[in-house]
Amino acid sequence: MRKLTVLLLSLYIANFSFAQGNFGIKTGTNLHYIKSSTTETENFDNPRLGFVIGGSYDMPVSDIFSIQPELLVSAQETVETYYMNRLKSTYVLVPVLFKYNIAASNFNLYAGPQIGFLSSAKRKMNGENVDVKDQLNKTDMGATAGVGYLFPKCRITSEVRYSFGTLNVLQDQSSGTKTRNRLWSVMIGYSFAKKK
Repeated sequence: MRKLTVLLLSLYIANFSFAQGNFGIKTGTNLHYIKSSTTETENFDNPRLGFVIGGSYDMPVSDIFSIQPELLVSAQETVETYYMNRLKSTYVLVPVLFKYNIAASNFNLYAGPQIGFLSSAKRKMNGENVDVKDQLNKTDMGATAGVGYLFPKCRITSEVRYSFGTLNVLQDQSSGTKTRNRLWSVMIGYSFAKKK
């Protein structure tokens, strides 16, 4: 009986949360580079354009605050300084954003933690693409922050965000060199929320 009660209560809470929340989709472009703590080793600090696509679920907590988990696929590219080799990587990003909707405007500010899972990594050397996924760490932890705007009549969203990783990107950093992901993203999207 207790298990049934807990199950029914959980289903009720989940149903209530989804009834109150708003789904959204988004896509855009990003600018990626790897910040290195030294210039004496390979430096992937020349950013190149990539793309990002995914969805979000905005769960209002109050009139001005909400929590927004997202699931994004980010295709990223950067160029190494000395040998001009290109590094192309794809991450599945899962940010959890704490969003502040500015009163009497359609702007919002947000920030929150983010985890990234490496999906693929290829390095272009001498005109050939080489799989280097085993040379990169499979998980990245970090944070993201940004500003967004909602066009209320058409439910189109736009945003600019900055994300940074706190774990080494490249493996075999025996020299103590720190390599961190850095990512700027500009996105547009659509919110399935009901028009007010």
